[in-house]
Amino acid sequence: MQRKYKFKLVTFIMLLSLLPTINFNGFSSESKKENVKINSLEKMLSSQGVSAATQTLINRQSVSPSGTTFNGNSVSQPNRTPLPQNSVEDAIMPNSFRWQQTIANLTLPTNQVTAVQNGTIIGSYPTTDAGVQQALYAMYSATNASTSDFVLYYGANTTLSNSVLKAVVSNPSATNMTFCTLKGHAKSLTWISNPADLLTSSNSSQPSGTNYTVTLPSNVYFGVPTIFRNVTVAASGDNIYAQGNAFATTNGSWITGAPNIYGGTDNSDISGNTNLYIGATGSTAGWNIYGGNASAGTISGNTHVTIAQSSSTINSVTGGSASGATISGNTNLDISGAIASQITNIYGAGIGTSNSPVNVNGNVTTYVNSTNGSARYQLYQGGTVYGNISGSIYNTLSGAGGWTGATSNINGAGGPASTFNGGSSWTNVKYLDTK
Repeated sequence: MQRKYKFKLVTFIMLLSLLPTINFNGFSSESKKENVKINSLEKMLSSQGVSAATQTLINRQSVSPSGTTFNGNSVSQPNRTPLPQNSVEDAIMPNSFRWQQTIANLTLPTNQVTAVQNGTIIGSYPTTDAGVQQALYAMYSATNASTSDFVLYYGANTTLSNSVLKAVVSNPSATNMTFCTLKGHAKSLTWISNPADLLTSSNSSQPSGTNYTVTLPSNVYFGVPTIFRNVTVAASGDNIYAQGNAFATTNGSWITGAPNIYGGTDNSDISGNTNLYIGATGSTAGWNIYGGNASAGTISGNTHVTIAQSSSTINSVTGGSASGATISGNTNLDISGAIASQITNIYGAGIGTSNSPVNVNGNVTTYVNSTNGSARYQLYQGGTVYGNISGSIYNTLSGAGGWTGATSNINGAGGPASTFNGGSSWTNVKYLDTK
């Protein structure tokens, strides 16, 4: 009992010793002021105290219960390592590798396919596939062919077949010539089927005036840099293989049907880079554009895909291959400009399957920046679905447009609505950067 009373006595004495240090007036006066406020968590965690001009963090003054003011010191923000950046490399522009002048000033025969070398007509032939072979052989045999820009004018509706085969003919003639056999015998080849050939034709509609249609078979192989200008092409689900040659669609190019366009080829090796420049599409949804190959083979250089305009829905676009192939260098995919439609699926490095993954030995750079508010995207994969990437992945998304809100099917499995994945689904990758 005595111990209990002694403890109480000691506690009472300690409280008495603290009384001189307690400011009771401070409590009563501060309770009448409005300087002390309760802030929300959002406000307390906001960046209002950060000065963008000085990049310092300022401690705001606060009022203590005793009525005194605390003056804080400015503290410099810590140094932060900037995000790595990698500039995208665009595909070769069509104005750098085509015949730059109109052919409207030439006397173009009707119902004929005409071969033009550096602005001069060198022959006209029937508007059949056999006639096209004759025109190609005239180009092949022309003087200074390897340094010449050629135009192939279609003066009537024409259906192609043997002229677009993959084979490079060892002993070409007017009856067995192919577009592939022009390799090394032409600087460029421009397709035209509108005689007015306005260089300022729209890239979002069919050219005004007369338009003849060139109908493609299931597979088309090119052997030299090729440009579609003021030409109407029927390509319903057909495969166009540039085979490492620069390929471009530009003013007045109007493709009906939805083609599959490859910067590489089907399953063979490609030496050097690939370049696809899409500056005009058409009215049919469902395009697929690949910077690499279709199913196998190795591309020794870098791939480049530039989408500068789109007036019809593109189903899939990638800087890499569809499946199975290897790209020894880097992939570059640039989607910028007047994208006035939907691009459903974007894959930076390729697509691939579980049984046939794609491979990229270099870096993967993808840049998306539409100037048109109608642009819509649905699935974004900075890398691949199935594949291996030895380098780094760089993603940059900006500009106008938005997401569809719908879902995409990834190898049989539906994902969440409007999926963004800066990396890959099932892929080995070294480094990932998204901004």
